[in-house]
Amino acid sequence: MSATNLLPTNGASPVPQMHWADHKHAAHVVQFYGEDRFLLDELSRFIGNALGAGEPAVVIATKEHRDGLNQRLQNWGLDTARAIAQGRYMPLDAADTLSKLMHAGSPDPARFAEVVGSAIATVEAASQGEPGPVAAFGEMVALLWAEGKFEAAMRLEQLWNEFAETHPISLHCAYPLSSFYRQEHGDLLLQVCAQHSAVIPSESYIELVSQDERLRTIAQLQQKAQALETEVAERRLAEEKLRRHQAELESLVEKRTSALRRLSSRLLSLQDSERRRIARELHDSLGQYLVALKLNVDILRHSPAREELWSQCSELMERCVAEVRTLSYLLHPPNMDAVGIASAAR
Repeated sequence: MSATNLLPTNGASPVPQMHWADHKHAAHVVQFYGEDRFLLDELSRFIGNALGAGEPAVVIATKEHRDGLNQRLQNWGLDTARAIAQGRYMPLDAADTLSKLMHAGSPDPARFAEVVGSAIATVEAASQGEPGPVAAFGEMVALLWAEGKFEAAMRLEQLWNEFAETHPISLHCAYPLSSFYRQEHGDLLLQVCAQHSAVIPSESYIELVSQDERLRTIAQLQQKAQALETEVAERRLAEEKLRRHQAELESLVEKRTSALRRLSSRLLSLQDSERRRIARELHDSLGQYLVALKLNVDILRHSPAREELWSQCSELMERCVAEVRTLSYLLHPPNMDAVGIASAAR
């Protein structure tokens, strides 16, 4: 079956415009996509053209993408089961294949050569007609990227490039655009692009038909980029201002905390001094009166001069009562509750 026979002839809607075919002789092409539909439409064109021309193909993808690709190829009249049986088409699971390549958290060159090299050699040996480049698609790098393993993904891209230097392959890979959702991902996206010989933007740009539409979109994206840079700059200034205010606040809190500690220490010292003073007052005045009162009571029990002693005891009790009232007043003057601390102090 020729590549041109892959277009539907039963009145179905035409297949999306081929873009990977524009880079058929490029060693390593990357596509960014927003929706799986766009990825599968492009991938089915790329793999379908190769299989229809009798060329070998290897697809290393997720099950969802493999099933979607297989359905599209069959809808176009390609017998994928036969191509697999002939050994010239090999669909592999991305996660399973990736696990065979990894060692100590990074793709291992020897394992890559064994696993990927074996798959490429198998389909290449089973190809029909004139030997041509193996059409290879892989999204193992996208899996690594989704896990945040950026260095491992870049290393895998490099291994593919090294492999393409010695083997005739037309290599394509894809990344969901949602993987680059942060401002700092811009530099990472440029690193991904640097590992490829050609870049295909997402469908939001590809599906624009006219050159004028694309230029307008580019201008709009440039405006958004400029607005984003301005917003980032303003946010940095706000963050710097916030950091300064936070530092000032922390310094003020530290000073206030230090003052509170000193005040607390002073209050404890005054409290201790006051307690010592009260203890002395109780011991030197009220305590002495109570001792004298006790002695008089003891003498009164054995002395006939009771009237004089009773008079002394009465006087001592009056002094005790007076001393207690004085201490109570000094500790908490009644005027404080009645007229407030200012008036009580005066």
